[in-house]
Amino acid sequence: MDELSRLCDEVLYYAWDPIGVSTSTGARDEYASYAKMVFRYLEDGQNATKIADYLGHVRTSSMTLSPMPEKDREVAELLVAWRESLRDD
Repeated sequence: MDELSRLCDEVLYYAWDPIGVSTSTGARDEYASYAKMVFRYLEDGQNATKIADYLGHVRTSSMTLSPMPEKDREVAELLVAWRESLRDD
């Protein structure tokens, strides 16, 4: 698995985790489908705003949870920073 793809999966599972499953051993792949889309956004050079908007949509529309735009933005910025860091290597 590509390093950035793996990081997307880990960041969504451990840092974003809107339904609180990161401490459950049986839910490791809970956000895998969302991580794939975020990875595509990162590969396409999308900015943190686009990624945060996607995460917010997933949170509110797919999961029917309350919005947390600050958290979505924080996670999106972390992912973009990782992308840029990996490019510099």
